[in-house]
Order: sequence, then structure tokens, then C-alpha cells
Amino acid sequence: MKIIHGLALYGPESAGARYRLMQYIDGLHKQKIVLKIDHLLKKDFLDWRFHNKKFPFLKILKSYLYRAISLFFNNQYGLIIIHCELFPYMPFFIENILLKNKKYIYDMDDAFFLRYDNAPFLIRKILKNKFVKIIKNANAVTAGNSYLYSYAKNINENVYFIPTVLNHNIFLPNKKIKYLSNKITIGWIGSHSTFPYLFEIINSLSIVGRSYDIDFVIIGGYELNISNVNVINYEWEQKTEIDLINTFDIGVMPIPKNEWSKGKCGFKLLQYMSCEIPVIATNFGANVDIVDSKVGFLVDTESDWINAFTLLIQNESLRNEMGKNGRDRISSKFNLNSNINTLTNVIFKHL
Repeated sequence: MKIIHGLALYGPESAGARYRLMQYIDGLHKQKIVLKIDHLLKKDFLDWRFHNKKFPFLKILKSYLYRAISLFFNNQYGLIIIHCELFPYMPFFIENILLKNKKYIYDMDDAFFLRYDNAPFLIRKILKNKFVKIIKNANAVTAGNSYLYSYAKNINENVYFIPTVLNHNIFLPNKKIKYLSNKITIGWIGSHSTFPYLFEIINSLSIVGRSYDIDFVIIGGYELNISNVNVINYEWEQKTEIDLINTFDIGVMPIPKNEWSKGKCGFKLLQYMSCEIPVIATNFGANVDIVDSKVGFLVDTESDWINAFTLLIQNESLRNEMGKNGRDRISSKFNLNSNINTLTNVIFKHL
């Protein structure tokens, strides 16, 4: 058995940690690879960041020290996978000391290289080019979308495209849940950090709500009021997310058209589509690689959103057809098994 060390920035509550590292544990084990994962910033950090709880200084300090000591003294791992960032706000030269003589893969499913662009001047200066150096020194880079792949390829020749995927044998459609309500349900799943993206479609939903009786379900965000629309909020829980997604008739993914969004991997679209739900998404970034006219709509303007909502609300057979096509697309192009084979090959090549 080969033992490798996955260093996740966030805890299991983060989709990135779950779907870029944790979901590969069983599949890699079958390939004679043991993936052990260490999470740096856990639930108490996210509670501080998004729920106004006390800053967990001592716990974060302990996590930093544990990771640093483990890297410096522990040589049992043949390879390290770094997801997002090794230590936030730590200069590269310190990280480089801890990584000395160690082989590592840098995994990216967000445009983290933009993270410090708007930081205060001194922080920007100290951390300038940190991610360029991390990528350059990596034995390999795995990128979650074509934009991230192109960025990394300009720095490191050993870059592999591994899209963020899900296990379509777990994310299954459930028609019994979907038909519990007679109302049309439009839904979104995400995090508190991406919740502001919903502001783009508030007016569109309100206009559509004048003509149709709709529920708008938010999973993993804050409270939101939309006139003419019944808004239902749920805290994200792994044990309930699939059942809640299956209440959707339409799944949405609005994103701003900016550099950060180019790094997004469109994962919520995969969740909807795997559950046979038609999608409407901003015509930008990885959304363009995921959505075609058979599974949903790519939109640019408010009128585009309104037209797409109206068409899908009025036409149940179109919703069903697009939903089935979406499920087929996930099964053939965004399935976990293909990624396991690719990741296994990358690991053995760079061990």
C-alpha cells in the first residue's frame, strides 16, 4: 500500500474538502493507495466566519502547529496533496521549508491565486506570487476546470484536468419526494460565501412570482425575502441535502462574471442534474462546459432568466426531458469512477 497525505484547507463541512479529497478515499484504497486527510480550518472557523461566533484563535493556532510539526518531522507519506492552500497568510518561503524534499500535488478547484489581490498593501507585498511558486514547485497540479487548467499550465508542465465530480450512484433522483408538493419549486444549494450570488436573480424571481405560485428553496445560505415568492431556508446538512435537492423542479446557479467566478467548478449544477433536475445558470465560466441546451439554459440577462423560468414552469414534459438528459450527462462525463482512474495514474506517476 502507498500512503499519501491529503492536506485540506477546510473541514468536512466544506464541499471542496469532501469532493476534491474525501470522496476518493475508498476508490483509491482499491488501487492500493491509502489517502489520509488532515483538515486545517474546521467547523468552529466557519461558525466564526459566517455565524458571528467567537474567533477560535487557540484551535486555529493548534491546527497550524500540528500541521507544521507533521510536515517537518513526519516522512511516512510518499506524496502530499495540498487542496487550496497549505497555510493562509503564511509566506511561501516558510511553507517551502516545511515542504523541503517532499513530493506534492497542488489541487485547485477555486481561483485561490486571486485570494490576496485585495488585501492591505503589506499583506499583498509579502504574499505576492505565493501561489505561482506553490504551483511551480509542485510535482503535479490537478485542476477542476479549464480556466484553472490553463492558468496552471503556464506555470507547471505537469497539469492534469480533474473536474469536480460526484458519485451519481449516491445523488439519485427521487420522484416520490419531488411530487409531494403541487407548487413549482425553484432551488439553490450553496454556502454562506456564495449566497450573495442570489441577489442577481431576486428581481427575476419576483416578476415570475406575479404569474406563478412558486417556492424558492435555499440550502446553505442566509434568510432572504423576495416579493411574490415563498422563500424556504434550510441549513445545509449532508444527511438531508439529496432529499432537499429532490424537492426542486428547477435548479439555479447564478454567478457574477468576474475573475474569481472563472475558477468555480459548477458543482451545484452536477448535484441538480444527477437528481434529474433541469438547470438555469449564468452563461459564464465552468457553467458553459457543463450546461447545454439538452439539460437546461445558459442565461445572460434578467429577461433571459425570466424567459427560462417561465418556459420550464409552463412545460412539465420539458422539465422531465431535460432532467433525464442531465442525469445521462453526469453519468457519462462527470462520474467519480473516471476521476479515480485519472487521479490514481497521476499519483503513481509522481510518487
